[in-house]
Amino acid sequence: MDLNEVNKLVSFIEENTRADKVSGIEFIDPRNFKSKVHSRQNGVVFGRRGAGKSTLLKTLESNSNIFSIYVNLEDYKDITFPNIIIKILIRFFMSQLKI
Repeated sequence: MDLNEVNKLVSFIEENTRADKVSGIEFIDPRNFKSKVHSRQNGVVFGRRGAGKSTLLKTLESNSNIFSIYVNLEDYKDITFPNIIIKILIRFFMSQLKI
């Protein structure tokens, strides 16, 4: 197996182990993040790509009444402050209204 094939295999594995509705991947919680998200305060979950943000939220959504909105900040990377805040808030409220 040459290096190109190995890189293709690694990419395939990474793409197919992402959290989604059919992957069945459960979040491993060594730092007790689940209880922090269950607290009676609003919060923001952020982190690097592949850190487990989506898996954490999908695991919590399936086991409780957690409400989450996913915002891909890459969609807003060219928008300056304060317009970016306004655009994200519009997205948030549109999600609340199911528009």
